[in-house]
Amino acid sequence: MTGVVSNEKKRVSVAMRISGAVDKVVDDHAYDAIIATDRGGTIQKVNAVAVKEFGYDSKDELVGMNLSVLMHGVIDHPEFLLDSHGEQRVINITRKDDSEMQCIVATRNVKGTPIVVSYIRNLLPVRGSIKVPSK
Repeated sequence: MTGVVSNEKKRVSVAMRISGAVDKVVDDHAYDAIIATDRGGTIQKVNAVAVKEFGYDSKDELVGMNLSVLMHGVIDHPEFLLDSHGEQRVINITRKDDSEMQCIVATRNVKGTPIVVSYIRNLLPVRGSIKVPSK
């Protein structure tokens, strides 16, 4: 019986390391800013892209803040978070230095949880990277 418990502990340990590695890859290599909030808009988790794009120094600066700090006027409408099913919207995001950037935001409720995830893409680099075929 001891061998079975030991093997199970090893399996769980390996699964946790893999899960942590996957989280790190998603966090470090995502193209979009990703923000997880509760249904009231309080930021629970952000990825590295969000920190960089919005001009903050660390994830800790954003965690605990309300999303309305980044999305003035939009979050004043609770349906933005509560009735979201992945619709994309173009909105202005306010950076830490009070400059604004136009972004595409897609927000989804995580089924069975109080978590809402927002995927945010800065439109400036997108516009610069789109190649229009010549005629």
